[in-house]
Amino acid sequence: TKQLIDAPTVMTPSPCADGAGKGSKKRWTKACSSVHLNNNSYSQFEAPPPTSFDPPPGSAVVPRQVLSPVHHYLSRSRAPFWGADDLCLTLPPRIYVDQMSLFREISTVKNLRRGDHCMITLNVLRCLSPWLDYLVSLMGSLELFHLYHHFTILEDVATVDEFGVPRTARGEIVTIMEYSNTIPEFYEEARVNSHGKWFNLPLVAVQQLCTKARCHRVPLADYGDMPHIFRVEE
Repeated sequence: TKQLIDAPTVMTPSPCADGAGKGSKKRWTKACSSVHLNNNSYSQFEAPPPTSFDPPPGSAVVPRQVLSPVHHYLSRSRAPFWGADDLCLTLPPRIYVDQMSLFREISTVKNLRRGDHCMITLNVLRCLSPWLDYLVSLMGSLELFHLYHHFTILEDVATVDEFGVPRTARGEIVTIMEYSNTIPEFYEEARVNSHGKWFNLPLVAVQQLCTKARCHRVPLADYGDMPHIFRVEE
């Protein structure tokens, strides 16, 4: 667990990793193009900039910004599926697929603490539709699906703000460490690297599959559409 907690310190921050752009500590690690370097409209919330990618040298393609769930919550275009006043219930434990480890679904994100090893139902279509994400999450809660995505909590959750975003006692957005990618981000990176030409897209996409998931520090709120979170206990 100690190695997992310390791992983000060796990540290479993106050019936009500062987030607020006012000398705050660098927290965010996802890519951000130089075009959008100083154009993070979410910096007032100390949130990461939307993901974007620099085009190859000589390319005329214009990078686009890919919003994640936390950006939708902060702009009030929609709310996460978890609530600020979820009941603090103790749910029964389950046995992991290794038949040795115990894990338990949490009843509220306020129960999460730094270093917690957590899981959500594996969802390769994440961020395509909030309702699809919720359905996949619910299937895991009902024990209809037994494949999981793992991540580590990097700060204690003290509260959930008015936007539904978990925050620390100091008011910072709670973050997690994970290896992940989403289809919208994968496609945008492939589009940019293929110079915007469709006939280059298949080859670039195949090359990207070799590094399809990278280690990132991201907001816990990016999983607000998948509210059924499990914590490994033993």
